[in-house]
Amino acid sequence: MSKKPVGQFFRKRTTDSRAVTPSANPPRRQPGVSAPFVYSADKPWGWLVYRDGKFAGQELALKRAIVSIGREEDNEVWLDDDTISRYHAELAWENGQAYVTDAGSLNGVRLNGKRLQTSMPISNNDTLDIGENHFLLRYAQQPVLDDFDDPLLPQLRRVAAARTSTSNRSSGERSLVKPTVGLDQKSELAASQSSMQENTPEVDIAAQETMTMPRTPQSLPETPAQVETPLNLPLHLRLPSRRQP
Repeated sequence: MSKKPVGQFFRKRTTDSRAVTPSANPPRRQPGVSAPFVYSADKPWGWLVYRDGKFAGQELALKRAIVSIGREEDNEVWLDDDTISRYHAELAWENGQAYVTDAGSLNGVRLNGKRLQTSMPISNNDTLDIGENHFLLRYAQQPVLDDFDDPLLPQLRRVAAARTSTSNRSSGERSLVKPTVGLDQKSELAASQSSMQENTPEVDIAAQETMTMPRTPQSLPETPAQVETPLNLPLHLRLPSRRQP
């Protein structure tokens, strides 16, 4: 009689209506092989955020395409907890979607309060319970796929945007300097100009008298040879003039 309740207890656990059935086949961890980075070693694709406990608020970066979680130190996320199996769970990133997998743990993995059987997609802000550790999955902002296909595209986009803004500014300046004139305004302007030309008398420039200013001769400076400088010497120093024979 003591075995019957035990059997009923185990049947309840295996037929739990809250269990999540498997619906995905993501890549799995290969022993001794490190999965590649999704973006780079410096840019994670998401974080596991502690929801409570002494580590509440702390974030665990998720960078590789396959992130193993467990008690062994070779896991990507190492949890030093007796309620955690050696290789407890896995998070995989494939084609812009994350998946969580129960790697055959003893205490199981719960996604949004429901226990997993194997693998299920996991979305942003979903809750994840691994043993006695309660996490919140938070996605990072995904970059545009074209930027990874061609590294020159971001620079080309910036150049195109700069040219567009420059052309808009120049067109605005031209519109301020030369405003557009309607057809009726143009005709009125041409008529006014023609009437002004008819009323203005013609002036004969050739018939006007021209005045010539007499040129003043410039006096040249006297050369030393043309200037006679008298000798103002005392009488006793004056030489007698030579007499003509």
